[in-house]
Amino acid sequence: MGRQSRMLFESLQVHTHGKVRWQALDEWEEAWDTCISDLVKFREEAHKILSNILNQKPKLIEKIVEVSRKKDAMERMIDGVLHMVWQQLLEPDQDFPVMQPMPLGNGRTDLTFGKNHLNEGLIFTEADLAEEVAKACKWAAKNLYKGNTTLAVAKQINIMQERIKELEEMLNSLRLRPLILGTQCELCPA
Repeated sequence: MGRQSRMLFESLQVHTHGKVRWQALDEWEEAWDTCISDLVKFREEAHKILSNILNQKPKLIEKIVEVSRKKDAMERMIDGVLHMVWQQLLEPDQDFPVMQPMPLGNGRTDLTFGKNHLNEGLIFTEADLAEEVAKACKWAAKNLYKGNTTLAVAKQINIMQERIKELEEMLNSLRLRPLILGTQCELCPA
């Protein structure tokens, strides 16, 4: 945060002293930091689960790389699995997992991950392989979603969402304007 922003923030805290629970911001930051560290574990688990599923069929990963023509195909699939699980965490009322093999014509099939379609999907020239990869990714996403790390991430997301709502309510302009006008800080004109 820049110097001016810090001064304005401190001024806002002076104006709202005793009226805004600024600890909510600290709690949000703590949940954010915890969530970031949990996401590292989340990615490791996604890699392990997807690898275990794909390794059930010999040389499947090599075939996926060859047919999709993407050396980073495994990373793209992991990103897709994480994207599906993340969307489910944010929108638990939606169908899960959302993943569609989309025919493009000319024997090509695009795998798109999630409702908002992850940009870095995979295009296959073999429809059967695309279907097999889709099934493996869905299976991995469902298994990952049931894990303890997902519960930990979901808990942090919930905390962050609650603190955001709390801060939005407390810092609503209808509430904030009278507080600022009724108090003075060192930045206010005399």
